[in-house]
Amino acid sequence: MYGFTKLSESGEIQVFDPDLDQGDTDWESGLPWGEGMYRRIEHLRDVNTDLKALISI
Repeated sequence: MYGFTKLSESGEIQVFDPDLDQGDTDWESGLPWGEGMYRRIEHLRDVNTDLKALISI
């Protein structure tokens, strides 16, 4: 389970921290978390195709 999203005032799910969650495709940006947590979880599916990802709101 990944636990970091939020709800907008209109009730839509939003990214809590874009830099951490989505990362940056510019590897020279200096972000210590690089590609982002969403992509890291996505890459785990390459290793375990039965992986089910849940996001806590």
